[in-house]
Amino acid sequence: MKKRHKIIVQALRDLGGQATLKEISEKTGLSVNGLSQSMSWIGAHVNLECLGGDGGKCVYKIIE
Repeated sequence: MKKRHKIIVQALRDLGGQATLKEISEKTGLSVNGLSQSMSWIGAHVNLECLGGDGGKCVYKIIE
């Protein structure tokens, strides 16, 4: 997994395992658009579920 993806996954875990793209963006300093593009790749390697929402309000949850 790329360093960027590890940072995103760690931020999501730090945020309690569930967060919006905007919350992840604030935690990592990465843009919402960049995060949005990375989430599908991360989802192929981590059990990740999109709970819905548009843009920065899209909620993702790690299933562990």
